[in-house]
Amino acid sequence: LVALVSLGVGCSSARPAVRTAPPPPPFRIEIRAARDSNQGGPLFVVVRKTDRAGFLAEDYDAIADGVFAEPRDPAVLRRAIVRPGQVMTLEVPRAAGDSEILGVYFLFAAPGEDWRLAIADTGVAGVRVVLGASGVESVAQRR
Repeated sequence: LVALVSLGVGCSSARPAVRTAPPPPPFRIEIRAARDSNQGGPLFVVVRKTDRAGFLAEDYDAIADGVFAEPRDPAVLRRAIVRPGQVMTLEVPRAAGDSEILGVYFLFAAPGEDWRLAIADTGVAGVRVVLGASGVESVAQRR
């Protein structure tokens, strides 16, 4: 009888398997830099989480200063160097149902008006960005 009670207690303490949904696929940013991008020199790309008000308030110097800041900005998801004439793809983690904006910043030595872009639509799986001499020339979304 003791063996049966022990067996029953052991079975009742078993936890049901918890299934978690797999994480969503990463957000993909394909960057095509022209040969004359950034006056022929490499440039930094920074991807960070932000919100609409924060994105509108951020200026070039604040983003540039934060690239190597210590302690590291926890909102920065990815940073990379893009060279003129290069095509590269960055993958950035994005949580399911994430309502935050992804800010993508291109740190040109002499930036034009279009040195950054905001990705607010969570239905967008990725973007293709073409860089010109001093800014973003075009952006195409991929769903």
